[in-house]
Amino acid sequence: MIPIEVYFFTAVFVFVLIALVRGFLKELGVTTIIVVALFLLAQFGSILDATIQKAMTVGVVQRVVPESVQGDPIRAMVYILFIIFAAFISYHGETLAFTGKPPKGGEGVFLTAMIGSANGYLIAGSIWYYLHEHGYPFAFMHLKVDDLSELAKNMIPYLPIPLLGQELMEGVVPGQTPLLYLMVILILLRVIR
Repeated sequence: MIPIEVYFFTAVFVFVLIALVRGFLKELGVTTIIVVALFLLAQFGSILDATIQKAMTVGVVQRVVPESVQGDPIRAMVYILFIIFAAFISYHGETLAFTGKPPKGGEGVFLTAMIGSANGYLIAGSIWYYLHEHGYPFAFMHLKVDDLSELAKNMIPYLPIPLLGQELMEGVVPGQTPLLYLMVILILLRVIR
């Protein structure tokens, strides 16, 4: 069994390679779309959960997995497919590229690698979070909550949704999360030239 953190770091590395090929300004566009998608999931996840529960109760969605399967594969699949769809949209075709001149030389490579690793962290980390949140329901991964290494257990609070999706001043202004501020900053950077 390969530890889940190896999958995570491998995915982040792949996103860094993709970023180095695509460039700094296109990767900022990807970051913007992913942050908006994660903000939507963080803010409206409870509504999505209620909708899935209602669909399962009414019989629109049947439980197609045996009861012996751990976790909740349907919810996990919905969240993960949403993240994958947002990543696909953000990387496919004409992207939301920022205008400007990318930095040259080592500075440009460093910034591009940093944005690529941030995108990898946001995408792979969110997928990991929803796998964890729903009990690692996919048997082919051979993962169980009890089997996680100490490093993986220590990393879970620092995944994107638990870290960036928490309300800053709980109860004061609902929905005020770091994802909200990051989303606003990225959109302003895109709009302001």
